[in-house]
Amino acid sequence: MLRQKNTKKLVLNIIIEVIFTFILVLLLVFVREKSIGYLYDVQTISYQVSSLEKDLATENLTSYDKQQVQNTINNMDSLLTKGMILIKVVLPISLFLLSFLFYFIIWKTTSGVKFLRFFYSTIIPLISFLFFCYFVLNYIAYRFYFSSESSLIWFVVSLIFLIISYYISLFFLSNKKSFMDSLIIAKNRIKDVLIYFLLNLVTSLIYFVLVFWIFFLTYVDAPIIWPSVLLLMIIFLINLQRMHLFNKISKY
Repeated sequence: MLRQKNTKKLVLNIIIEVIFTFILVLLLVFVREKSIGYLYDVQTISYQVSSLEKDLATENLTSYDKQQVQNTINNMDSLLTKGMILIKVVLPISLFLLSFLFYFIIWKTTSGVKFLRFFYSTIIPLISFLFFCYFVLNYIAYRFYFSSESSLIWFVVSLIFLIISYYISLFFLSNKKSFMDSLIIAKNRIKDVLIYFLLNLVTSLIYFVLVFWIFFLTYVDAPIIWPSVLLLMIIFLINLQRMHLFNKISKY
């Protein structure tokens, strides 16, 4: 009976995570296409500005032309602002809310966790993950000479903090004990669950690599069937590992 119940939870969680992944890829594609649209518009306007600057150099502009220059520059600034808000505000908030909602549903199905307990358990790991992604992107920008400052140290620090906070949150999510009791258990049982936890981390890393791989393939119009099949297998494995970790930790 218990095995049948766990099987139902596993199947439901896999379906939920597949839906989450589908929406995640759609969100990334939407932001990418909107950003590219803004970039093309800015490039078009920049050509207009260059042409008007040449006329300005000859001092043959009428008051209407000068107003047109100002309007064109304001329009370009507006597009740049929209692009920055989309990437630096809308995308992170959307990722946070999407992850929070779907993983609450998954853990609600797995352990029956209450909303507040889930919030306290995951708020730090989720924020840590957003910082980690931010420093990863900054470091990539540095490596490709788009940025003059390396964020390697902060990248490593955020990764360590993310791993530690995620490890502790698993114990808080898998039982109904207080935070301090869960923290003590997490410390005392690290040898018992470390191998399973590390396997889960590796599988999760593969999951995110595949998501961004599919995201990239959609940009170059390449086939995504086999990466999608592989991603489905990884989603199955992640949920199997999560269920195993929950069953193991909940006994402590």
